[in-house]
Amino acid sequence: MNLHLWNNAVRALLVAGALLWSSAPVVAQFGAAIDEDSASMPDHRITANGTHNGQPAFIVRSHLRLSWKDILIEGSGGGRCDLVLEDAGQLSVANSRLAVRGNIYFREGGTLRLVDTDCSLLNSIPREHHYWFEGGTLYTERCSIGGSENANGASNVSGIWLNRGLWRAVDT
Repeated sequence: MNLHLWNNAVRALLVAGALLWSSAPVVAQFGAAIDEDSASMPDHRITANGTHNGQPAFIVRSHLRLSWKDILIEGSGGGRCDLVLEDAGQLSVANSRLAVRGNIYFREGGTLRLVDTDCSLLNSIPREHHYWFEGGTLYTERCSIGGSENANGASNVSGIWLNRGLWRAVDT
């Protein structure tokens, strides 16, 4: 078993233990497992279709399936664009690399389903962007999820704030 897989297994056990015994919101921070070079991305670029908390956002309100090789969600000119999964909004991504230059919000009833996909938040500095669970669901199967790496190879970690909602991880 390589070191990367072992580290992710240990992190998953720590998060699971914290979820079982903690009544407070759980915050987990993961470094990137993805070699991020935004100059080589994307196959497909998605930009804002609305705003959330005063920031540009790509808001998913219905069922949307994406299977492009590389998907980048960012604002115009390469700026911030949050991904917001609203009530009954479901985004399914398979066999891809999903990069978001902003936060991901899992609102009540919203779902992000990732299968064989690497998902990263493109942070300029550590903890710039986060995964915010506000009653929604994240389903991951054979995925890596986290922050990004800077040009020097150092991790820019992202927080995972599981305040309310569900993360079902299978081989992640």
